Amino acid sequence: MLYAAHTPAPPLAELVEYFWALSDVPPHARERILPSGTLELVVNLNEDEFRIYDRLHPERFRRLSGAIVSGAYGGYFVIDTLEHASVIGVHFKPGGAPAVLGIPAGALADAHADLQTLRRRPGFPHPSLEDRRRSLPQRSGGRTRRNPDPDRGSGRQPDRAA
Repeated sequence: MLYAAHTPAPPLAELVEYFWALSDVPPHARERILPSGTLELVVNLNEDEFRIYDRLHPERFRRLSGAIVSGAYGGYFVIDTLEHASVIGVHFKPGGAPAVLGIPAGALADAHADLQTLRRRPGFPHPSLEDRRRSLPQRSGGRTRRNPDPDRGSGRQPDRAA
């Protein structure tokens, strides 16, 4: 499994702690994701779906689209690792996600939401293509780090019970 992370340069560094990418499927079917205290934007590049399992009733799960926002959790949640064969994400700094997504951080406490659902909310920022181009830095800058062991420092732990 390959895990890579990239620390952005300013101005994105004010809102985003790092971008990350994960590829390949681990040998176990499910995994516990430990709480990080921040929000994440996660996109499945392989298929348009994520499944989040009920940690008290592991046979139950919630099906979400392939682009989700994960709120700050107070405990772990369980994912289907087969759906993480090719995933990218944005790990926001505290306060970064509300500034980008236009929602209060507490609105997603202990929850996941489809990005498409959030985009339909009144008040969600809908910048024009020209506004988006102007807001991008001229070059990415920042640092990229690769970690061949994604369980080290990523908040991911194999779910041995599932």
